[in-house]
Amino acid sequence: MRVVSTARLIVGVLSPALGVAMLFAFSSRPDSLAAVTVVPVWVWFLFGVVLSLLSGRAGGGKLLAAGMSAWLLFFVLYAPELRSLLRFPIHNDAEWQAAKKEGSAVRVVTLNCFVGTRGAVEEALSQDAEIVMVQEIPPPRELLAMCKRQQKQPWDVVWGNDVAILFRGELLEQRAIEGTHGVGALIRLPSGERLLTVTFRLQSAVFNANLFLPSVWQRHTANRHSRRKELRAVAKFVLSFPRDVPVVLGGDFNAPVGDPIFEEMPKELRDAFEEAGSGWGNTIFNSFPIHRIDRVFVSSHFKCIRVRALKTEHSDHRLVSADLVLEEKGT
Repeated sequence: MRVVSTARLIVGVLSPALGVAMLFAFSSRPDSLAAVTVVPVWVWFLFGVVLSLLSGRAGGGKLLAAGMSAWLLFFVLYAPELRSLLRFPIHNDAEWQAAKKEGSAVRVVTLNCFVGTRGAVEEALSQDAEIVMVQEIPPPRELLAMCKRQQKQPWDVVWGNDVAILFRGELLEQRAIEGTHGVGALIRLPSGERLLTVTFRLQSAVFNANLFLPSVWQRHTANRHSRRKELRAVAKFVLSFPRDVPVVLGGDFNAPVGDPIFEEMPKELRDAFEEAGSGWGNTIFNSFPIHRIDRVFVSSHFKCIRVRALKTEHSDHRLVSADLVLEEKGT
C-alpha cells in the first residue's frame, strides 16, 4: 500500500512539473526541443490529464489540482484547434457573389497530391477555383492533358521541382525558387489584375517520436533547420517583387501551426485560415488530421471570405480552399 502511495505521489509531482515544462517548450519552441513541439498539443494535453488522474488524492488532492491547472492552461494557450473550433463561421455569400460579378473574387486551392496521384489533381481542379496549387505532382505532360480536358475556360500551368500552379489567366513570368521544391508565377487574371502566385513543399517531417533516442532529437532539430532555410528562400523570392503586386502563397509547409520557421515568412503575408477559417482546419492525415501543415497566405490586397479544409478521396492530405476578394488592386 505504501508503494502505491509513493508511486502516486511521484506521479502527482511529475504531472504539474511536466505541464510547466511544456508551457516553456511551446512558448519558446527552441530548435533543440523540436522533437517535443512537433507532437500535437492535444496529445500532450491528454497525456498530462491521464498522468494527473493517476496521482489520485496524493498530497491531499493539491497535486491533482496543480497538474490539471497546468495542463489546462497549456491547452488553452497553445492548441490551435481550440481557436478555430470556437470561431463562429461567417460567410457573406452576398459579398462573394457580388465580387464574382465584379471579377474581384479569387478562389485558391492547395493540395498535396500524394506522390503524383492524378485523382487528387482532378479533385483540386473540380473546386471551381481560379488558382490551384499542387504538390507531389504527376508528370507535367499529364497535368497539361488534364488542363486541356477542362470544359470551362482553359487552364494554364507552370511547374517546378515536384510542384505546379494551374490557373485561369495569362502567364507573365515564372521562376523556380532556388534550393526548394517551389515555383512562382506572375499572372494576369481574366479581370486584368496582376497577381503573384507561389507554391512549394518544404522538407518532409521526421516520422519518429521515440524521445528516448538522442538521435531522434538531433534529426528533428536538423529537419527544422532545413525547412527554415527553404522558407527563407521562398520569402526572399516573394520580396523580390514589387510590394504593390498582390500575393497568394500556398503549399505544404510540413510544419505545425506555431512552428518557429514561420518567423521567416514576409511580415505582410497573413494566414488566410486564421482570418476566415473555422472548424477543424487540420490537413494531415486526411482520415485523421492532427496538424494544419497545408496553408494559404495572402497579402494585404485581399479580404479573406471563407477558408476550409476539405476531406479528399485520393490524397493523404486534406484540401485547403480559400475564397478571397481582391480589394486593394495592384498595377
